[in-house]
Order: sequence, then C-alpha cells, then structure tokens
Amino acid sequence: VDSSNYDPFLVFGVGAQIVAMNWQTPGPAMWAYRGMFIDNGGCGYIKKPAWMLSQDVPNLLDAKPRVLLTVKVLSLRRLRHPGIKENFVNIKLHGIRQDSKEGRTRGVKAFDCCTYDEEFTFSLRFPEVAVLVFTIVTVDSFGKEGFAGQTAVPINNLRQGTFSMVLKGKNGQRFSGNKSQRAIVVQLQAQPIKGHLKKMI
Repeated sequence: VDSSNYDPFLVFGVGAQIVAMNWQTPGPAMWAYRGMFIDNGGCGYIKKPAWMLSQDVPNLLDAKPRVLLTVKVLSLRRLRHPGIKENFVNIKLHGIRQDSKEGRTRGVKAFDCCTYDEEFTFSLRFPEVAVLVFTIVTVDSFGKEGFAGQTAVPINNLRQGTFSMVLKGKNGQRFSGNKSQRAIVVQLQAQPIKGHLKKMI
C-alpha cells in the first residue's frame, strides 16, 4: 500500500459521486481531479451530465466519438532557468477509458519564450467527464527530466480560440516572483462529429 493516486475518471465515467484521493500526493491524476471541479465557480460541486441521470444510460463501450478536439501548443512563456537545456509539453486527456489519450511535443531549447506550433487531435465520446492536463517538463544537460508547471481545464469549460493559461505548481499553488509569469499559449477548437452535437463546445 502506498500514497499514489489512480485515475479518478475511471469511476467518474460510470457515475461515482465521490472519489477518495490522496491529496498529499501531487501528480497528473490529482491535477485532473482538481481541474474537474474548476467549473461551476470552483465551488466543489458540478452536476452530473444528463445522460448519466437518464434511465437509458448509454453503453460506454459501444459509444461513438461525438467531439473532435484540436489542441495546438503555440508557446511557453518565462520557462528559462539555469541548468535547463530544453522544455517540452505533455498533454494528457483524462476521461473514460476510450477517451483517455496522451501526447508530447518535441523538446525546444529553453528560452524566455519557447515556440512549438504543434497540433494534437483527440476524439471524445463523453466530453462532459473529461479534463485536459498540460504538464511542462524540463530536461537538464544530463538528460534528467524535471517539473516546471501544470494546468488543467475541463473539456466542458473550454472555449474556442487562442489562450494564455497560467501555470501552477505541483500542489496547485500559484507561483511567486518571476515564476508567476509562467504560462502556456494554446489554440483550441472543438467540432461535432457526424452531427452528434448541435453546436461546438
């Protein structure tokens, strides 16, 4: 037995109301969990999607993709610091098992502004229970990887366009000093697939 966290979306997707997490253990699962409850003013409560409350609950295994999400990582800001050779961005989509996917940008030399211009696409069956997590990973001159910031946002809360999102620490805290300006710039676009949604999220 240890203090690690499992992916809470494995049970959120089948209707769990509460998921026990080890808050003392930061990481992608915890960041996604926090991101899930950003919506509704961050009050800690969000309503379950209508399909989950229906008596005719869809079969998760047979569900077809409804939304095509395109994420373009444009740049990082204020990520240069001593001893770091390059930075890359890890993008992970947390959701039901069929929706969960992960991508990674190439490494870019560490400057005050790192330009990537890389595009990733994700097909989602149930965007209402999905969260996108961006993790910034550093690589030093010895090839050792480190952490430089993260941010998470629920798919249902996404808006289309280009955004600068402030990066946070491992425990979800805002950075202080020069690190407070750390941010990732991304372009987001969501489109319905085969008319499953009447409008884009």
